[in-house]
Amino acid sequence: MFEWGGQANQLVSQHVTLEVPEKTWLVLTQAQIEKLQKLAPQMQKEQEAALKANPQEALAMEKMKTQDPQAYAALQVTQIKKALGIN
Repeated sequence: MFEWGGQANQLVSQHVTLEVPEKTWLVLTQAQIEKLQKLAPQMQKEQEAALKANPQEALAMEKMKTQDPQAYAALQVTQIKKALGIN
C-alpha cells in the first residue's frame, strides 16, 4: 500500500543474536573440537577408572545426572574446559 525508501517487500538487513548459557554450554572453535575428539577416549577411560575406584562418587554422579541435570552439565563443561585449557 505505502512504500517508503524503495524497499517494498524486501529484507534490507537481519541480525540474529544468540546467547549461550555459560555454565551448561560450551562454544568451541574447530581446532578445539578436533582436540576434544582426540582427548575424548582418554578422558572417558580416566573417568571410568575414577568412578570404579570410588563407587560412592559414581552413585552420586548418577544421582546428580537424574536429579540435577543442570549441575551435571555444568560439571561436564568444567571438565572439558580443563582438558582444553580454557579459562
